[in-house]
Amino acid sequence: MSKCDAQITGTSLREYQKADTFCYKFYYNNRSTWNQADARCKQDGALLIKLESFTMLRNVKSIIQTKELGPIDVWVGARNYSSGYVWTDGTRVSSDLWSEGEPNDQNGDEDCAEVDHMTDTYLNDAPCDFKQAFICQASVSSVVVGLLAVALVVYICVMRRKQRPQDTENNTIVTSPSSLRSDEYDTISPQLQETHDYEGLQMKTRTYYND
Repeated sequence: MSKCDAQITGTSLREYQKADTFCYKFYYNNRSTWNQADARCKQDGALLIKLESFTMLRNVKSIIQTKELGPIDVWVGARNYSSGYVWTDGTRVSSDLWSEGEPNDQNGDEDCAEVDHMTDTYLNDAPCDFKQAFICQASVSSVVVGLLAVALVVYICVMRRKQRPQDTENNTIVTSPSSLRSDEYDTISPQLQETHDYEGLQMKTRTYYND
């Protein structure tokens, strides 16, 4: 699978891999509780991986196996709440994705979902405070939106800088009359010119010094 770098260079997702319509990162050296894993993914601008089909479950197994880490359990983005198991985006977990007899909430403290090394392509429930590997997922569309947002901020900053009145000879910003003392304003007022434009629905007055 290819890197996502071409689309997301300069963001916290730059080390993510490309897979179909999403990008992912396998944190196998950062063993974490489910809450820690969830927080780390969100810090990246991603979520713990959501497995919507057996195909995705098999893909996760393949990701794990390529690292040749031996037996390893991996957190995914589902947790048990009063309404049952839901993914981090709020959708319910399909009952077909669980191993036989799971989730069983053994000892009353298994409330987080994992891909268990003991099973083939099914989910298992485990205590949320176990420290395990995890996989974060970000959709390609969210990556593109993030890049557009950054580009928009840069564009606005550049345009605002261009629109600020300057003394072209000295390359300095013209001081507004409101910041001058009254005697200073009386001295230069014959040489001041005003223009008016709008930002949204609000009229802005810009004052220029004309000698």
